[in-house]
Amino acid sequence: HKQSGNELVKQGAFAEALGHYKKAIDTAEYLFDLNEEQRAQHRDLVVQLRLNMALCHLKVGQPASAVEMCTKVLEGEPNNAKALYRRACAHHAVQDFDLARRDLVAAAKLAPADRAIREEYAKVQQDQSAAERKARSAYSGLFSRITLTDDIPAPTHSEGPHECGCGHDHHHEEHEEHEEQCGCGHDHHHEEHHHEEHHHEEHEEHEEHCGCGHDHEEHHHEEGHTH
Repeated sequence: HKQSGNELVKQGAFAEALGHYKKAIDTAEYLFDLNEEQRAQHRDLVVQLRLNMALCHLKVGQPASAVEMCTKVLEGEPNNAKALYRRACAHHAVQDFDLARRDLVAAAKLAPADRAIREEYAKVQQDQSAAERKARSAYSGLFSRITLTDDIPAPTHSEGPHECGCGHDHHHEEHEEHEEQCGCGHDHHHEEHHHEEHHHEEHEEHEEHCGCGHDHEEHHHEEGHTH
């Protein structure tokens, strides 16, 4: 089954190859009574089959399955550079750039001369930068369409100058603001009113002293004419 799968991969028939690789793994799982050397060969065979399946999953657009196959390999062989590389390719396919970059860095440490790893890393960096620019442009366009009138409705004509609907007494606030601008601490409006009352009281007091009940201003005017 493995050889058949390899031939199909060469032909680009990745979906068909997957079926052969899976059958090969199923067969290998039922092998018992193996000696130490045979068990090592069996482990190597299963690793190769899973890596081949990961490649096929990538080719047919199944990155999640590719991640699963590579992760199973890495559980037994944490330093498998090919598994890290193919899992990074799967992360890259779904724009998990951080995970892809992490796996590629680990793979590059294990295989520094592998050109495919470095090239994939450069592609991840490029695609991440492009995605970030696109996101910034989209947000910028969204905020540029939002204006003040979209959030705060204009006041209606029925609202008076002091009836903005906010619940504040603006006339009272303006009066307090006038007092704050003066700085003397006195109630000027009250003082003016008191002055008017005092003038009225003085006028009444003068009339009480006279006792004649006449309008002295008018009498004085009349006297001017008699002379």
